[in-house]
Amino acid sequence: MIKITYDKDGDLLEIRFSDRKIKDSAYQEDSGIVLDYDENDKLIGVEITSFSKRASREDLDWQEVVGL
Repeated sequence: MIKITYDKDGDLLEIRFSDRKIKDSAYQEDSGIVLDYDENDKLIGVEITSFSKRASREDLDWQEVVGL
């Protein structure tokens, strides 16, 4: 399962690899990326903050993104 969502108000793109509950997150300040982990320390998601500033709409196939 891979689910991609975009929160327009928060300007946050989230890519989830699992429906498992997030137990811990690690914020990478330089890149604006948040890594989400489950209770077994397995990577279950990636969040990209300030997404519109980091990616160009022209470079992406937005029809594949849920929530736009």
